[in-house]
Amino acid sequence: MEKINCNVIQDILPLYIDDVVSDDTKELVEEHLQNCEICQRVYHETKADLENDMKISAQTKESSNEANDLKSFRKFLKKRKIKTILLSIAATVICFVAVFTFQCHLVNF
Repeated sequence: MEKINCNVIQDILPLYIDDVVSDDTKELVEEHLQNCEICQRVYHETKADLENDMKISAQTKESSNEANDLKSFRKFLKKRKIKTILLSIAATVICFVAVFTFQCHLVNF
């Protein structure tokens, strides 16, 4: 088999690490990695970088979820505040109507 250029192997290393290459490509990369120390080093560095990127992505997603949870909670509090204000107004109107009706009833007697 002819020697594969290291640049080609290094280009497909991220796909190899993600296990999205064909079996033939996987075999080719593994064979090359056994014989090339430079590509082995690049493989380990790339794998570490991808794992760090995945961790950062997970942390970002978690932060985003926390922000969405906070927004939802604020929305809930705003709705609850509006309900409380409306119920207070309704209770006040009912009290005024009751007092007015009671006074009118007393005046008529």
